[in-house]
Amino acid sequence: MPVRRPWSMHRIASALALIGLSTHAAALLVADGKLGDGAVGSYHGTAGAALAEQYSSSWLIGFKDDKGNLIGNSQLWFGTDGGGVQYLYFPLPLDYVDNTYGSNRSQGWKDAARSHQFSDLLGSDSMGANPNFTWADKASGKTNAPQIDYISDCSASITAANNCKYTYRSAGVGTGTGITELANASSSKWGGDTSLTGSAASILEIATSLKYDLKKMVPISSNPSLATDSSLDPNWVKEGGYELKFAAGTLDAAR
Repeated sequence: MPVRRPWSMHRIASALALIGLSTHAAALLVADGKLGDGAVGSYHGTAGAALAEQYSSSWLIGFKDDKGNLIGNSQLWFGTDGGGVQYLYFPLPLDYVDNTYGSNRSQGWKDAARSHQFSDLLGSDSMGANPNFTWADKASGKTNAPQIDYISDCSASITAANNCKYTYRSAGVGTGTGITELANASSSKWGGDTSLTGSAASILEIATSLKYDLKKMVPISSNPSLATDSSLDPNWVKEGGYELKFAAGTLDAAR
């Protein structure tokens, strides 16, 4: 199945230092998994949506298959809130993978040999676990290399009643130094496709676009069928995406 194709992430070019954020002063950066204003019905996944959320800089990202062929481009967005807390949003191109599955999967998954199910996203998708996603924390100087889970069943969490109301969310970076269950990681009680080299202390929160869909757009608690078929609602965020919240000063300012 193509739900986790081999890929390489490269900084191809600095796209543009985007300005003019004062026109969106009411919108705030938040790690909810959606690139853009978190309100249902607002646009998402575009440069305008990123600006509306106060992301300020972007880089082109090239995806390659296991034969080295470029299969699509996306972007990495960077922003800083008024307190210096830093955010990254990494959207995946739709021709790589998307948040459609079951009977409502997109046309690209219709071939029987390429069918796409919720279990594929739940059981295998993740970002990282290779040299293309590492950073050196400015405070500690240590190099961190996480593998970030896309979506996982968090119902076995010891705090599930309060923090896992919608059953599914990213399991973050797994177990290790600097983790906080249901913020940047899972626990020994539940987990996903994760690993961590270094420390996760500088990551405050992790969210994905599928988590956003299941929690906010159409709460899965009121529509259990979403564990089988993705929604056809036009507000359903189809693009796969990872949103990370970092402690102030973790990363150099985007240039």
